[in-house]
Amino acid sequence: MLEVLKENGKYSLPRVLCCEVIQVWLISTVVSMVLEKEFACYTEFTGAAVSCLACLIGNKYINGKYNTPPGSAGKP
Repeated sequence: MLEVLKENGKYSLPRVLCCEVIQVWLISTVVSMVLEKEFACYTEFTGAAVSCLACLIGNKYINGKYNTPPGSAGKP
């Protein structure tokens, strides 16, 4: 599962940071639901988490299409 965070065999900082933002958002969402409270900037934080998810998907698509050698994993 941690292979998705790697780029050319090394951990990619943008992927790791985006995944951390998404994890913190998930945890804060569950805590907000359990405590039935909403913190002040939840909508902005949700937008940031969605942006990180879009960035991850776009990064994987671009690397798979343009930066992966023909015939290797991730190449159609």
